[in-house]
Amino acid sequence: ASTLQTGLQEAKQMIEDQKKEIATLKDWVDTLKEERDFLRERLKEALAVRSDKGGDVASNIPPIRQAPGQRKQESDVTDSSSSDSSSDSEPDSESSGAKKAKKKKSQPKKAKKMGKKLRVKTPDDSICRYNMVLEKIKKDHISKAEAYARLGVDRNTIVSQAPIAELAATNPDLFSYPKEKGDGSLLDIYKN
Repeated sequence: ASTLQTGLQEAKQMIEDQKKEIATLKDWVDTLKEERDFLRERLKEALAVRSDKGGDVASNIPPIRQAPGQRKQESDVTDSSSSDSSSDSEPDSESSGAKKAKKKKSQPKKAKKMGKKLRVKTPDDSICRYNMVLEKIKKDHISKAEAYARLGVDRNTIVSQAPIAELAATNPDLFSYPKEKGDGSLLDIYKN
């Protein structure tokens, strides 16, 4: 009877561990889906900017060759399974699309017009940067991803520094960091 109870307890523990693992995996899936959606959004923005700026470059390419390459790019964005079928049916046009892509890459790129990038050194700077993102969202009525892109801030950077800013905002006494910008960095807080 005692071995049966021990086996039952081990089985229950294994089930609980597996439930926790499933919950963790679901969180990872949700995170990956958010990342995928974010990257799709960035790709769409980049393609829109590229088509707007590259209008004179696209006019030099004959339209017959240009169309298969465009269909390939659109299928990559919308559905990966359709790109497999298009790669089987259009092997010649795909290789010409690769040549075109190489030509476009070799052209000099124009400098992006971006504001002054902030080097965050203190929790105050982190809070300030996050507030800039929130103001951009409210002012322009855009998503967080668009605000990050317009401000030139990586989403993962904001996410990784959010706990620091939150703790500094809720409990300023906990963080004894140098107030002058040249005297320390965010990493110095962890060393103390």
